[in-house]
Amino acid sequence: MSHVGQTRVAVADRHGLFAECLVLVLQARGYRSRRVPLPTTGRPESLISHLVSERPDVALINANLGLRGREASVVCALAKHGIAVAVITDFPEEERWGEYLATGARIVIPKTQTLGAAVSVVRQLGRGERVLDLQERERLIALGNRRQAELRVTRGQLSRLSAQEAVVLKHLMAGHGAAEIAEARTVSEATVRTQIKLILAKLEVRSQLAAVARATQAGWQPAPQVGLSAGATVPVRAPRRRSDPTARGTRAPSDVARSRTAAGQDLHHERPRGAAAGHRREA
Repeated sequence: MSHVGQTRVAVADRHGLFAECLVLVLQARGYRSRRVPLPTTGRPESLISHLVSERPDVALINANLGLRGREASVVCALAKHGIAVAVITDFPEEERWGEYLATGARIVIPKTQTLGAAVSVVRQLGRGERVLDLQERERLIALGNRRQAELRVTRGQLSRLSAQEAVVLKHLMAGHGAAEIAEARTVSEATVRTQIKLILAKLEVRSQLAAVARATQAGWQPAPQVGLSAGATVPVRAPRRRSDPTARGTRAPSDVARSRTAAGQDLHHERPRGAAAGHRREA
């Protein structure tokens, strides 16, 4: 337990404006708060090491730190070191909240709450008080466990995709349509549509959007050798060049038209001469 002036608060949030505002508000209330720099590598180890070395009394951790879904490992590590963790999130799903509570967070604060509510949580955590009703905590954790079980099933389904189906699904996740995928892979569009149907069947969904949502929620990424490389895009077909009218002895349409016009004019001029010759023979 610590008093307001002694409570050390660490704020880890990728949104600078929000984080700085929260730090300033806490400092104005007498808390020793500071913003923690986030790792640029996308790996949580350096952030965990930094926070553990500082030993704050309270850590306010954003649920999305750009750590590729490994934010829960940060919460778990800090909780094991006796640091009171409150997760700040803009995820509305209670199942997601339960997952963080299961890893050791004391409470989840949605960003729809006020700054006053966040300060109140910090005050209670600094005093060592309970900030979440036990029954509510257990309810949320049960929801989180159920979601994790569903994700395990989805990951198992995704693991059964063939290499070619994995490539197609990766294209779908990038927003590419069947025609674009067919062009990029130099196969027929019918082949791609058949592979899409197989993907939907294996994931037990009815639409491409549902398949993409399943893969995204599971944090799925295909093996590098079968997926799109980072930053890869579907090639755009270059416009066809018009054939050179001078190549291979061909003539441009305009030249042909002029030739036909000239020929017509020659025939028109020749007919009177032919007709006059006939009259002379008759005479």
